[in-house]
Amino acid sequence: MANEQSIDREKLIKRLRFRARHRGTKEADIVVAAYAERVLENAPQKILLRLEEFLRLDDQVLVDILSGDSAWPEAFGALCGYGECSKKLL
Repeated sequence: MANEQSIDREKLIKRLRFRARHRGTKEADIVVAAYAERVLENAPQKILLRLEEFLRLDDQVLVDILSGDSAWPEAFGALCGYGECSKKLL
């Protein structure tokens, strides 16, 4: 069972990494991928699932949030501890 969870986690990380790196614009690719890598480094499974939801946001919304131009959505507050959302990331 633990091995299955490990494989599932690895698949989830691969999927999140791909989604973060393949956005609609080069700017979004760079900004979102950099943030996602910080989260992927040591986040528990529930945070990875939250990141998956976060990555469903529109590219420009993500770039604005991660660059500090828009407020961080309360719904994704759990991600703050992993990505330093209290300051600009760019």
